[in-house]
Amino acid sequence: MFATWALHDARIPIEDLSRMMGHSSTRVTQDIYIHVRDDMFDRFFQATGQRQRRESA
Repeated sequence: MFATWALHDARIPIEDLSRMMGHSSTRVTQDIYIHVRDDMFDRFFQATGQRQRRESA
């Protein structure tokens, strides 16, 4: 829970968090702690006025 809070609320850079957690790379940290919620994409496209491009499955 700390790592998720640190990345999102405290805005600690992922490089710093990766070192604090003892991960071998920032990729490990990203894979574990960064979760993209579906509505994040919708909010991004609404805020920027860009068209959303959906990838086909």
